[in-house]
Amino acid sequence: MEKGLKNLNGHYIICGYGRMGKIVSERLYEENLPFVIIENNPTKIEELRNERKYLFIPGDTTQEEILLQAGVKKAKALAALLPSDADNLYLVLTVRLICPSLFVLSKVVDEEAEKKILQIGANKVVSSYKLSGLKIAQGLIRPTVVDFLDLIIRRKELSLYMEEYTVIKESPLIDKTISELNIRQRANVIVVAVKKPGKDIIFNPPSNFTIETGDTLLVLGDKQGIKQFENIFLHSAA
Repeated sequence: MEKGLKNLNGHYIICGYGRMGKIVSERLYEENLPFVIIENNPTKIEELRNERKYLFIPGDTTQEEILLQAGVKKAKALAALLPSDADNLYLVLTVRLICPSLFVLSKVVDEEAEKKILQIGANKVVSSYKLSGLKIAQGLIRPTVVDFLDLIIRRKELSLYMEEYTVIKESPLIDKTISELNIRQRANVIVVAVKKPGKDIIFNPPSNFTIETGDTLLVLGDKQGIKQFENIFLHSAA
């Protein structure tokens, strides 16, 4: 356990192994991404011990020493998935005092807590009830769209991937238009959307759209196409 924790770097921290925490952990495990779970419920700790599948720390996620043990200063992101909004609020505040720049996603139960958790420092909040309700509504109105999105999410069932890449200053993508890069023909992927820092997402960017440093590209394609895109456009800058 200690060796595994010491080797963590650029990893994800999952705070809380409830229903949502289990789903997130399963997905990260399927993606072969490094992560550690923090849980203080004795029943769930025993469950994690019996599974012998995930790296975890038994303890209170709102305690600074536990977060440091989980490598919070070296982590890529943290998910606050504790049972109550009060716990998640305190957790986000504690994390922000330790790592002001860490990406933090928090679950919210009460919509009124959403604004408070964002103000205290969470980058993003997710309401499980709201998401479930929206998905049910979309399933009624646009069932095929929901089926398509499910296929993207459940990669084991279809080799269709959606990845996001933030453009760095050394990238060969910079100051080139989508047409000039010829991404679709060269890598067989589609640039579904682009998000510029601090601005709204631009869906289906036009062919004359110029890519700049800091832009985040949402790319859709099969596994081979995604790999080809990475090789051509991300690994070729020297």
